[in-house]
Amino acid sequence: MQTDFYDLYARARQDQRTVNAYEKEGDIDKAVEIAQESERLLSILPNMRRTASDLSEIREEINAIYNSEDMSPSEKRESIDELISLRNEITRTQVPEFKAFIKDDPLNE
Repeated sequence: MQTDFYDLYARARQDQRTVNAYEKEGDIDKAVEIAQESERLLSILPNMRRTASDLSEIREEINAIYNSEDMSPSEKRESIDELISLRNEITRTQVPEFKAFIKDDPLNE
């Protein structure tokens, strides 16, 4: 699921960069066309950024625990397992919601 999230997130970010590039070049018609084609995907990009940020924070916490000299190996394992469960829960719930939202786009029917 985590890979699915990052694949979807990368696609949304690429579409946004493409729109921005066309706008910068002055090709507003092309920018609008791409934005309309990717409207639902681009509309959830802020939510995807928050999810990516949450996953990044979890990864940083895992690394800090892993490198901690103040915790026993069993304490580290328990804490890391909890964080991995949280990370998995986030991706398990968010990815299907993002995909369903995009799939329900009336323009894709």
